[in-house]
Amino acid sequence: REETPVAEVIGANFNPRAYGVARVSLREDGKMYLLDAQQRTKGARIAGKTCVPCLISFFQTREEEAKLFRFMNEFRVNVTVMDCFRASLVAKEPHAVAIDKAVREAGFKVGLTSKLKNWPYVTAIDQLTRIYNQSGELAVLEVLQYIGELFPNQPEALRREALRGVYEFWKAFGVTIDDELLRNKLKGVTMQDLLHTAEGNRVR
Repeated sequence: REETPVAEVIGANFNPRAYGVARVSLREDGKMYLLDAQQRTKGARIAGKTCVPCLISFFQTREEEAKLFRFMNEFRVNVTVMDCFRASLVAKEPHAVAIDKAVREAGFKVGLTSKLKNWPYVTAIDQLTRIYNQSGELAVLEVLQYIGELFPNQPEALRREALRGVYEFWKAFGVTIDDELLRNKLKGVTMQDLLHTAEGNRVR
């Protein structure tokens, strides 16, 4: 298949334990062809590796190779952002620990499974990570504090679009925000109202 930029990422962060095993086809003419692990193998090459573990199978035709490739990849389930964040939290990686801390301080919890979709669980981990990467732990905390105060018990306020919107508002106005005026302006306005208005404006 076509190469993707992920090989560059693998090469820059190469971990032999994470490589796994490449699948290789040995044909009748004695030549060998890589069937699976193309991106990982290119990443290993970028990292300066000249030898990686592989499983070699004999195939008589390219059709057999293609069938194996399809079978191996058709039923493969991609790892989600949530899976990666959960692992980062267990590994005590700084960004995950900081995000989790800010979420808890704001009175929420990180939803670590797709079933935890109701208030106060935040499952839009991609947006939490984006906010953290751009503006740090304080931004995550203050954005969620605004949501908790202005849109209490509204699950829509924890959707990725809502988090993104409140963050953009916070980033644009920051310390200049008049909290009391903001509360008065939004009195009786739900996050669902805001999202509906935003969608209408986007369509127009």
